[in-house]
Amino acid sequence: MEIKRDRAAKTIKITQESYIERVIEKFRMRESNVISTPFDVGTNLTKSEEECDLNYPYRQACGSLTYASIIARPDISYAVGEVRKFLENPNRSHINAVKRIMRYLNHTKSLGITYGEPGEMDLIGYTDARDLDTRRSKTGYVFKFGNGLIMRRSQRQETVAQSTTEAEFMAITEGAKEAIWLRQLFEDIGFEQATATKLRVDNLSAIKLVQNPELHCGISH
Repeated sequence: MEIKRDRAAKTIKITQESYIERVIEKFRMRESNVISTPFDVGTNLTKSEEECDLNYPYRQACGSLTYASIIARPDISYAVGEVRKFLENPNRSHINAVKRIMRYLNHTKSLGITYGEPGEMDLIGYTDARDLDTRRSKTGYVFKFGNGLIMRRSQRQETVAQSTTEAEFMAITEGAKEAIWLRQLFEDIGFEQATATKLRVDNLSAIKLVQNPELHCGISH
């Protein structure tokens, strides 16, 4: 991980340019064509019913990409999560998806996370719920501070929601719990939040549910 400090702009940027270059070199993707996204949203990766005897280090590739997604490249997190589902028996479409991520990284090596840019300097969170192919939705949330990402999570919900509103409400609940924990952490290290933490949601019915005092006993507004 590289840490670049710009004293004039008062920003700190973390990148993994050198690491990504080594990964690209290892998997022979240096001469790959430019691509603008790490994953094709129209692609539906599925399990293979047949043994796939392809001489490609799929597990090693996924492991290398996972490390990059955790440290400084959250923009590839979704794509990496999709290809990691098929570690046991990858087929050609899975390998192509891995190569697409590397093609994307090869031409965006300098991207990273910048803290301190003009914008929100308070802790702020975003939550969402998504259900594509199962009856259990996924809870997702991210938190930013200094306009840079500091926390993210995506996990299958433990129970089946009876509606989109309920799934979104469950995601908001998990995001709120994380916000409380982060606020306590900030206070412990000397950065106590003076204002309320904003939690942004894109589902109108879930927002109305949260704001309805009749549905929340013991909460005053």
